[in-house]
Amino acid sequence: MTVSRGTPEDAVWLNDRLGSFENIARDNRNALVMMGRVFNAAASASAAYELREDDLTVHRVTLHILYLHCHPLRANFRLSNMTSTAGWSQYRLVGLWINNPEFF
Repeated sequence: MTVSRGTPEDAVWLNDRLGSFENIARDNRNALVMMGRVFNAAASASAAYELREDDLTVHRVTLHILYLHCHPLRANFRLSNMTSTAGWSQYRLVGLWINNPEFF
């Protein structure tokens, strides 16, 4: 992802958006193209910021399986001290790595 300074034309167009937003009526096709560019940049910046804050580190937990004959296996566990700003929320999907499986 690259970030660059907008052109002077972009600045004029954005200033119009901050005002009475008249360009959409005067030049609808160009306004839609410019809005697409601005919205795409905003969405990309938001996604990049969220990914930057996402906790992708490995956390070791111990899981004890009581009944090995139950399939599919469902594991519920809780990681402590995980903040939602780091991307952790209830029902987040995680990858599970099983060391030394004897019965799988």
